Amino acid sequence: MTEPCINPAAFDTTDGVVSPHPWMQWRHVETGSATGTVVDPLTDTAEVLSHTLQVAWTNDTTISQHAYGLCTRGASQVITTANKRFVVEQRRGWASGTAPADPPVTMQTGRHGGGIDLGLVSAGVAVFGVWEHRQGEATTPIGPDVVLAPGQMLKVRVAVYVVRDSWSPSPNAAYANEVENHIETGDTRLDIFAYPVIP
Repeated sequence: MTEPCINPAAFDTTDGVVSPHPWMQWRHVETGSATGTVVDPLTDTAEVLSHTLQVAWTNDTTISQHAYGLCTRGASQVITTANKRFVVEQRRGWASGTAPADPPVTMQTGRHGGGIDLGLVSAGVAVFGVWEHRQGEATTPIGPDVVLAPGQMLKVRVAVYVVRDSWSPSPNAAYANEVENHIETGDTRLDIFAYPVIP
């Protein structure tokens, strides 16, 4: 079918039936997920990588497309004994263009956790206590809305770390059986959505 008023980049005219191409609407084009971990914060490492995740989408249509990423972080939990501070930290990166390199995860975009300082019983012996913080599932943008010409790619990436800071003595050894240091980092999902550039 030939019709001067029909743009073949936007409409399909197979067998005389006029219908929009699938890429002429907002749609979910890519997804990926990573399972969170339970981190042992009693190691001497001040920073522990829980997990990292990257997804990419290439514009395989005949027209330019807007594309953007969303990061969904699952519920997480931080439990720590007094006088230590732990946080779950999210770092993200993105890149777009023709064959872009994998993006570095240098932008901190989320951080939750903490701790309590109850003071000292005596020199070098801290007051005992346990602190807990929970955070529910949340979805936030990752990177800007970019325009991809046909053949160009968007990559989005996230890394989840547990970061530790110990600032004063541990509680008396008599409380050793009651000490709690437990961190669940939560799962991570990345999604890319696209919609057409309408001239």
